[in-house]
Amino acid sequence: MSFRDIQTQDDVETYKKRLIDNYADRPIIIDHITEQIQQLGLEIPTVVELCTGPGQLAEALCHSLPQVNYIGLDFIQPFLDFTEERLSAEATFVCADLTGSDWPELLENAANNRPIDVIVSMQSLHDVGDAAQISAIYRRCQTLLGPVGCFINADLITQEGDEANARPGRLTVPHHLELLQAAGYLSTTCSLRTAQFAVCIGSNR
Repeated sequence: MSFRDIQTQDDVETYKKRLIDNYADRPIIIDHITEQIQQLGLEIPTVVELCTGPGQLAEALCHSLPQVNYIGLDFIQPFLDFTEERLSAEATFVCADLTGSDWPELLENAANNRPIDVIVSMQSLHDVGDAAQISAIYRRCQTLLGPVGCFINADLITQEGDEANARPGRLTVPHHLELLQAAGYLSTTCSLRTAQFAVCIGSNR
């Protein structure tokens, strides 16, 4: 089942199980993202997640960061409903498509004049489009983040040297870092790489 076919809560459960069965590295990535945010030392961080999906990362963030102001964005309403029902903390949800033009403004409104400290995405941006569209998201997020904010993108990658056989949105780690640098982040790094994923971070400090 593709995420684009999701219509019911049962569909979300089926999709979540497929992610768990097919991507063994997801728990490692979730723990790593949480640790990266904890290391920032923010007492009450405002964290935006792009493309919540079935909410596994959201649950981990709200459990490990009890004071977090969590804002989840997805264009599939059943994902947002499913995630909201399973969170123990209060959260804000935005139904919007990253291929549209209104999502940055919607996120700013959802943040309610608080600076956005962290924007995260897990296993999602490769489905949004090609490198140009990922670059546009990186740029928009850089302007949304506060002066010490960071963007954490954990995604499926293409190995260096295999670009010719890759899907348009599956980039190499050097390509992700190049796009983050071009988007204006002051520092960039790949903080973790597994057989399936890489975690690429762009920071405004």
